[in-house]
Amino acid sequence: MSRILKIMVALLAIALIAVPAFAEDRLTLTGSYDIFGLYTNNTDFDDSVLDTASNFNQRFRLGGTIAVAEGVAIKFRADIAEGDFGDNPNAGNPAINFDDAYIQWDTDMLQVKAGMHYIALGKGIAVEDRSSGFTLLTKTAVPVQLTYHKEVEDAEILGIDKDSDVEIWQAQVSHKTDMYSTKVFVAYENNETVADMNQYVVGVSADFDLGAVLLTGEFDFFGGDAGANTDAKGLQLFLDASAPLNDTFTLGGMFFYAKGYDDADEDQLTHISDRNADWMPQEYGPNSTDFGFVVNIFDYVSDVANNAGLPGAPNIDANAGIIAGAVYVSAKVSDDLLLTGNVMYATPEEDGHLGGVDFDTTFVTLGSEYKLFANTTLASSIHYMDVADGDDAAIGAITYLSVKF
Repeated sequence: MSRILKIMVALLAIALIAVPAFAEDRLTLTGSYDIFGLYTNNTDFDDSVLDTASNFNQRFRLGGTIAVAEGVAIKFRADIAEGDFGDNPNAGNPAINFDDAYIQWDTDMLQVKAGMHYIALGKGIAVEDRSSGFTLLTKTAVPVQLTYHKEVEDAEILGIDKDSDVEIWQAQVSHKTDMYSTKVFVAYENNETVADMNQYVVGVSADFDLGAVLLTGEFDFFGGDAGANTDAKGLQLFLDASAPLNDTFTLGGMFFYAKGYDDADEDQLTHISDRNADWMPQEYGPNSTDFGFVVNIFDYVSDVANNAGLPGAPNIDANAGIIAGAVYVSAKVSDDLLLTGNVMYATPEEDGHLGGVDFDTTFVTLGSEYKLFANTTLASSIHYMDVADGDDAAIGAITYLSVKF
């Protein structure tokens, strides 16, 4: 164990031991311990290649708030000893990996964050990030949020030291009533690590409570330059409507649209910056952010285009977009048990440049979530994905045990 790692572990241990020494209103700790079991088969859609895999992994997540003065706090969140069973958690990746570490200052009218913290605009579809910067939020009838985040500082390009940064500027205005809530936002990325890359998104998200039906959605428009000779393009829509049938069952449906592009000088953009967490609504259920054969549903062809089981696919330039619909159901069988199910069909919006390969795809997900004890949950799900021109469907299963405190 390195000296730095030993110091970090020692400081963490001291902090935990010293908890009783703090006044109860000075330090608050939260977190979880999670164990995941994962099984996958035929993820390349090719029966001739043996790719069955299974493993267990773990994660101890610790978060806390230290009250420094009235309205001023230090907040942090760290993942400890995260990795697969059988791996040495102290080798390779850091044994302690901080997600958040920032100062938060609150007044009657403002909230300011400075440091490494989470940020999402709208529903976190087009803009979601966890990096260092500043966020200012007004506590007014119509809240305004302004954010500056730095993704990369002084990147090295082609082995040459250069002052090349990646910066994201964001703004969002929100409004909320008893019937609806809406957010209008814009984000601009200045990426100096790629020649002439400047990209932006303008979007709006909304939630409507219509009594018998809950409606939610987001619309995003992207533009700018993806490089010296490439335009960044994007137009996408997500809608979700659900209605409780009775005290047990809820029925819902989702619609996805993203415009595809087949010109060589156009690049489909689906989000600004790297998402902090995977958004995989096609895997509806308890593990929809932890497992999926497709990570980027709005450009799903890109996730499967180079798999061996799809003839001619390695030569495909994706940017195909999507038109898709899904139907899902959840059943609260008891206070402790929730069952979920989802079926989704997707097809490319633009397929003229896909070389005749059929990417029409069916997703099926079945899940369950059971409350074993107070703050202790056992969740499992089975995932199926069938691409029309694949040899056979991909199958996956995940189970996780989560204990929260």
